[in-house]
Amino acid sequence: MENRNTVIRDIAIVDITGASAEKLAQIKSISGVALLLLGQDQDVSGIDIKDVASLIRLPGGVKFKSANGVTTISAADECEDKVYLMANGVLTIAPDVTSEMIKSRYAGMMINGVAICSRSVNDALTAIGANVNGK
Repeated sequence: MENRNTVIRDIAIVDITGASAEKLAQIKSISGVALLLLGQDQDVSGIDIKDVASLIRLPGGVKFKSANGVTTISAADECEDKVYLMANGVLTIAPDVTSEMIKSRYAGMMINGVAICSRSVNDALTAIGANVNGK
């Protein structure tokens, strides 16, 4: 008999990317969540998931980063791990950032606001699946 007794609800961001199969087996439901982060290979088929605005599946080894307000990406930024970036506000990609840098540093982006960048990085943003919810 399963022991699914954990209910997760009414939370802005839920990150269960590090949850083991045993921990996932304890979750009964997830609801009323703005953003749910899952590992790409996590099996959540036994969890009742509803009223989740955005769901992002992160590949193994990819870190999630949230930036609020005015954020700038430049060539000088140090990146140890590949990142999925959620930028809320204004995201500026400096002219010294190349398409190759975008592809090597980022697994994806969600930009809730305004993105300012050169045309030369547009293809790279498309390649990583960047979503712009704004301008």
